[in-house]
Amino acid sequence: MNPHLEWMTVAEAMAYLRVSRATLYRLMADERLPYFTVGATKDRRLRRHDLDAALLPQGQSGKRAA
Repeated sequence: MNPHLEWMTVAEAMAYLRVSRATLYRLMADERLPYFTVGATKDRRLRRHDLDAALLPQGQSGKRAA
């Protein structure tokens, strides 16, 4: 599956990153981790690609030098 299109719930994202709910919500509030809401609900969904990017130190794009 394309990781850009793989969506996770908050609980799945917490397990994937191995962080607490408070840490995950802090990352979203600080705009370091983009999320999307589902319809008119407050349910949030996060893309696996964005979670992977959040694991990299700031300033790194994940690309290797040739």
